[in-house]
Amino acid sequence: MTSHQPGSIRVCFLMGIALAFISLFMDWYVFQGIDSSNAVLVDWSYNLFYDWYSPSRLDTELNTWYKPINATIPIPLMIFFILMLTLSSFGAVFHSSEKPSKLKYAKGFAVINLGLIFMIIFFMVIFPIMYLFPNQLLFPFLLLYDYELDLVFYFMAGIGYYLQVIAFACCFPFTLFYYKFAYTFEIESQFHNITNLSSDVLDLDKFIAELELIHRQQHKTKNTGKVKALPTSDELEAQEIYQQFLAIKSRRNIIP
Repeated sequence: MTSHQPGSIRVCFLMGIALAFISLFMDWYVFQGIDSSNAVLVDWSYNLFYDWYSPSRLDTELNTWYKPINATIPIPLMIFFILMLTLSSFGAVFHSSEKPSKLKYAKGFAVINLGLIFMIIFFMVIFPIMYLFPNQLLFPFLLLYDYELDLVFYFMAGIGYYLQVIAFACCFPFTLFYYKFAYTFEIESQFHNITNLSSDVLDLDKFIAELELIHRQQHKTKNTGKVKALPTSDELEAQEIYQQFLAIKSRRNIIP
């Protein structure tokens, strides 16, 4: 996992955030009833902001009869979701985990990114459970024929829901990377012990190797109650650990 690899998943993460934001203004579900002459007699769509509405503005008794039960998602929850999207995008752009000067913020943004993933899952799961099943609406792409009314009912998931699913797929890899990076290697607690971090872009493999060297030294000296600082002259031992780490990860030896 070199320092260049997270760039692509970060771009994918930002695309996912954009899609999740756009999905809030798109229809998440479409429910239509069409007769044999292709006339739309029942037409209802669900939007997170507008609830159930009739795009065709059908003011008929039949269309009113089939209107699903109103179940508006609370506005504060929508505002919180937008806030999470904003903070996550800000962290991905301005607080990259590859920049040493920004490492101290990684834990906070790891929590925010994880919270964003749970919010996306919430909308993906709670939406059908609370807003479709109680209305006996099924999805996706189900056709039912009502012989008594001579209508074909179409049950379709809208583009908003699909954008949310795509957003989850785009955001999950970077969120997982950020979380593992922030918590597995204890960035904030070890930051002051890391050497050779003067460059703008961090070699993540070397960073991991140096952390492992720190843990090894702490393990050797724990019985004395003293923890020695990372020796600046012990390059051979650091390189050895670096090579062992790369070998475990089945990576190519990039050290000349």
